[in-house]
Amino acid sequence: MALRFGLTDGKPRAFDEIASIYGISREYAKQIYGDVIGKMQHPLRSGDLEVWDQGQLIDTVDTPSYASSLAAAIPVSWCSQCHEVPLMTHVEISKGGRPRTHCSARCRQAAYRARRRAAAP
Repeated sequence: MALRFGLTDGKPRAFDEIASIYGISREYAKQIYGDVIGKMQHPLRSGDLEVWDQGQLIDTVDTPSYASSLAAAIPVSWCSQCHEVPLMTHVEISKGGRPRTHCSARCRQAAYRARRRAAAP
């Protein structure tokens, strides 16, 4: 990230340059970049930002207000069975089909069994 945005030397670099520095392919550098950006933008995982300079921690920036404002702006649905796991299907990459309503196959099966018991005479 530091090379991509030029945080160390003030010169932003292309994926080709970054890949040649680390000895990886250009596509792998892009994949890593996408993963890092995704993690940084996720509202439920964001926390205090640390400011580092030459290996020393200089300051921390409190970001709960930013994270909570993002979390409030993005509606989160909860698992319809256990009501404990947040499902952010609108943020995740859509693979088609219906949106997720359960956090796991276990919760989906438990909900199916409960519906069957309720419908039984």
